[in-house]
Amino acid sequence: MRELAYFENLDGDSRVYIDTINNGYTTELVMPFYIADRTDGEIGIFDAGQQYDYVRSTFILETTPERAGQLTSFWNEHGRDNKVKLFTPSTWGIYPFGFNFPTGTEFTCSIENFTNQGQVSSPYLYHKFSMTLVMNDFSEESEPSTLDCVEPGSLTIADVANIRFPRRMFKPEITYEIYSATTIGGEVYKTNRGSDSDSRNTSFELYMSEEAAGQLIYKLRRTVRSSPFIMQVPKNSFPFGYEAGDNAGFLCKLAEKTIETVHNKYKDVNMSLKFRKVS
Repeated sequence: MRELAYFENLDGDSRVYIDTINNGYTTELVMPFYIADRTDGEIGIFDAGQQYDYVRSTFILETTPERAGQLTSFWNEHGRDNKVKLFTPSTWGIYPFGFNFPTGTEFTCSIENFTNQGQVSSPYLYHKFSMTLVMNDFSEESEPSTLDCVEPGSLTIADVANIRFPRRMFKPEITYEIYSATTIGGEVYKTNRGSDSDSRNTSFELYMSEEAAGQLIYKLRRTVRSSPFIMQVPKNSFPFGYEAGDNAGFLCKLAEKTIETVHNKYKDVNMSLKFRKVS
């Protein structure tokens, strides 16, 4: 008999089963960063510490009318203002909190959002629900043993090598520290703080396997956090704009406190990242 995932209350006397969740579910690692721009174009990051990290999982599930009623009752009786347990069977192949957390695990989490999206046309008579879970227990987190990218790539981030190059390229975001004012006659007056005060960010999306995403997230959360790290890019790649050059190891910092991963289909994910060039 196929093992099913289920929600259970903390007392263990109420349980509701779920078959699966739809592809396209998201996992967000949220770190307690307070980020501020500095006058030299870099960023300062205050990190409150790993103990305040949490993971947010948002997903869609479709279920039979009977289980739809059970799920709604469970939410009303146990999920509205209490933490619950989510058990993910080892055969599920779905990682709601990321590949760093193995299946066959029972997670204690909070239901941050529960939305009944109504009946669907197919499967017949099924009902659709949107749920968001928040989990802050990292005791079951583990580092994936291998870096298994979809294809060996040319990008290295914080010592994690062979990452596949972004499909949609890098998107540089350059802020030139020039303040200007235009008079009614069309004269423009400027205060130029100099190129040393300019800031350079880059945003990009990685297409990778769950294993590779798990290893990169583990590295960024456990080791890098607010510290500088090296991103090595190949020739003719300009992550921070043409002026900053290519084919180099750029010293970077994370520019956002959240790392989002979208699970597209079996073992394939998209990860969104944003870095600040710091030298």
